[in-house]
Amino acid sequence: MPKVTTVRTMKPSALRKPPVLLEIASNMAMGVAMGLAFALVLTHITALAIATLIDQSPDPDTTMMAIVCAFGSVGGLLGSCVRVRGEE
Repeated sequence: MPKVTTVRTMKPSALRKPPVLLEIASNMAMGVAMGLAFALVLTHITALAIATLIDQSPDPDTTMMAIVCAFGSVGGLLGSCVRVRGEE
């Protein structure tokens, strides 16, 4: 009769966190998209006169890119914070 031994359980891998990283990346991408959409809406509402301020600036292209990048990065930060706060 063959000898019966117990099977060793597999140790959890340290690389078993990709779903968490993927979720953080997707929340960050969603935040960037929301930030860019907010910047687009903000610059097209005439009552706020943001477009007028951009047009009157010395370099309108740079000013517009600064606004869009600022809202995109803040949106990405807030989107990734949603994931961190959701774990608590």
